[in-house]
Amino acid sequence: MCMDKNFTKHIIDDLAHSDIYKKYERAFREATHLPLTIRPLLDEPDVDGTNDPYDSPFCDHLKDNHNMCESCKKVLLEMQEFSDHSAHSVICFTGLTESAVPIHLNNEVVGYLQTGQVFLKDIDEKEEKTVNNNLMRLGVDLHKEKDLEELYYKNRIFSPKQYEATLRLLEIFAEELSQIVEEMVIQEDEKEPPRIKKAKRYIHDHLDDDLSLDDVANSVNWSAYYFSRMFKKATGLNFVDYVARVRIDQAKKLLLNPHLNVSEIAYEVGFQSITHFNRVFRKLTGTSPTDYRKQNYYS
Repeated sequence: MCMDKNFTKHIIDDLAHSDIYKKYERAFREATHLPLTIRPLLDEPDVDGTNDPYDSPFCDHLKDNHNMCESCKKVLLEMQEFSDHSAHSVICFTGLTESAVPIHLNNEVVGYLQTGQVFLKDIDEKEEKTVNNNLMRLGVDLHKEKDLEELYYKNRIFSPKQYEATLRLLEIFAEELSQIVEEMVIQEDEKEPPRIKKAKRYIHDHLDDDLSLDDVANSVNWSAYYFSRMFKKATGLNFVDYVARVRIDQAKKLLLNPHLNVSEIAYEVGFQSITHFNRVFRKLTGTSPTDYRKQNYYS
């Protein structure tokens, strides 16, 4: 099922309020004394405070008193750049490690579990100076603001091995959440009007045709105008975007077959030119078809 960002956010929000997530979240925090947040995969991540009792007081102070939203957003965006299906960690401008563990739907990342705000080793004077230089560029000085330096050194310290084990626990939980997400999407799909389901089947069955809005609307006995409105309401995508996503999803599956060349795949899923195929593929996946094949077949 193709989903837009709003639908993804809706699914992750529902997951955040589920009993299984709440129980695990509480157990994880109590066992590790680390924060845990679940977030949808968005182009503009929400950097509002999470009110997590295990958030770093130092990080909370920076957000509350120094408007670090843009800097924090850069960290979140970097964490979202998953190169595979495992946890991804970054060291932020304060020297703290933060991590994201992906949640999947049909092999696509739709959200992630976020934790961290820890040092993975003791901070020496040289490293503290580097961190303070980073902060001073943002208008903050560790040594001149009351209590800030003390808060900095109160950040938790994990050994790399201990932190790796913690992330592995989250990866196992994320696998279970991914299965729940799939079940939730199936339930959402079952709520769709029968004609929308029929239209989707028609699109899937005629991917290699030159599909038009009129053709699909006629297949369900609706006018093009009415079909367009109802389709967008039901799927969150306009007709052209939905067809493009379905074609790219099918292309991604075919790219795992090394015996098919890229141009064959492009025409098989309904693109009329390899240039158009490459452009749409990169727009929706962030990479070229050739690079996608290398990353997912030869890895």
